Amino acid sequence: MRLTHFYPWHGMPDEFIGAALSLFAEHGARYLTFTDQQCPLMLSQPDYEKQISARAAEYGLSFSDAHGLCFRLYDLNTDDAELRARSIRDHIQVIERLAAIGVKTYTVHIGAALHQFPPMLELPVLRENALRTLEGILPTAEKNDMVIALENSFEPPNAPDELLWYLQQFSSKHLLLCFDSGHENYMSRYGKDLSRFSEYHVHTAWKGDLRLEDDALGKMAPYIVTAHLHDNSGYNDDHFLPGKGTINWSKIMGRLKKCPRLQSLQNESSVIRDKLSIAEMCESFDQIMQY
Repeated sequence: MRLTHFYPWHGMPDEFIGAALSLFAEHGARYLTFTDQQCPLMLSQPDYEKQISARAAEYGLSFSDAHGLCFRLYDLNTDDAELRARSIRDHIQVIERLAAIGVKTYTVHIGAALHQFPPMLELPVLRENALRTLEGILPTAEKNDMVIALENSFEPPNAPDELLWYLQQFSSKHLLLCFDSGHENYMSRYGKDLSRFSEYHVHTAWKGDLRLEDDALGKMAPYIVTAHLHDNSGYNDDHFLPGKGTINWSKIMGRLKKCPRLQSLQNESSVIRDKLSIAEMCESFDQIMQY
């Protein structure tokens, strides 16, 4: 099973990229995640993905997984027909180009903005929007043997039951799930003090009807193809290194490794905010991979 690492390549001066790649290789890494900040660069810079992939290959590294285009313009449930057509066109281009450099999974968000802020659309409308987008991009993923992975998050449109509904509409081996450990911990009901959740989370995201999960991993397990791994307090999306929050890593890793379709695990810790060194990240994830 491959372990891949997020890193802020998009914000680095070119002369520093080789040094960072060298450090990943020195600490035993083999795979990297193509990030959602890098994907827009592909739309404005010809051959961007080929150039960064070639640089990585010089150090024995490759990009094997991607966090796809996301947020307002690229969430799957974009409501405006013109925006959706553009979104589909851009997702298709990115999927085709990433497949050409060996990327196997493309993680996407269903999207929450249109549920939380005006026009504040209801879930049935958002579902229809997302279905139209998936109908537009899934054939390209199938043609290129790429798996589109829907990610669980912490708002109603991205809840595990919603993700499973989409899988039922298509029954495609190229549409599966990305399990996010931090988002699951945030939304787990066990041991929670409801007063510690933010006003925004309870009343904006959930409109006062906060619904926590008994076992998101259990629901998603048969369909998980990749996983975003990071830790948190249980009350925020902190993106800490494993062991810096409240997740039981021995338990979660044991369960993840039994998922029948799992291909990869991805380090999605917050590099810049927490000033994480490459050595620190590699050592932390080497430890939890032993569980």
